[in-house]
Amino acid sequence: MKYASSRTDRIDLYWSHWPDNVTPGEEIVRGFEADLFPASHALGLGIVTWSPLGAGMLTGKYRKGEKGRAEGLGGKVFQAENSEQRTQVLDTVIAIANELGVSPGQIAIAWSGTHGSLPIIGPRSVEQLADNLAALSVELSAEQIHRLDTVSSLSASMPARTAAPWARAAAQIVA
Repeated sequence: MKYASSRTDRIDLYWSHWPDNVTPGEEIVRGFEADLFPASHALGLGIVTWSPLGAGMLTGKYRKGEKGRAEGLGGKVFQAENSEQRTQVLDTVIAIANELGVSPGQIAIAWSGTHGSLPIIGPRSVEQLADNLAALSVELSAEQIHRLDTVSSLSASMPARTAAPWARAAAQIVA
């Protein structure tokens, strides 16, 4: 089958969806952030990103000490506000949401789309879907994007962001 718009019968696709037991998580996750994202941008390639809300953390619903999504698979892989940087990222997302009069989730989704990526959303209700789709109307200023990029940037000394929680959760489901 030919894809009419691309005039080709195949699409080159690099798909990383679930951790494997061969490739180190560091290579997968940190490699995307440090190498593959910049290379994709330089080559004009699109990126599809998963969980622009950080499993709910960037909505502001689950601040430090609150139970939030503590059950099921989500509780095993939930990105808790468990570091100073995550607290700073969330505080910045909430501050910009207040500046624009929108929800923190809309800021997170809009921000994730600012660098040429297409965020995959995962609403669990009609209300969440409406809120997620409203992010399409959010326009972040260059200054706001810079604030978000700066507070979330990786430093060479940071520990790796790995897929280990997913691997542990998957092992428990299979067991």
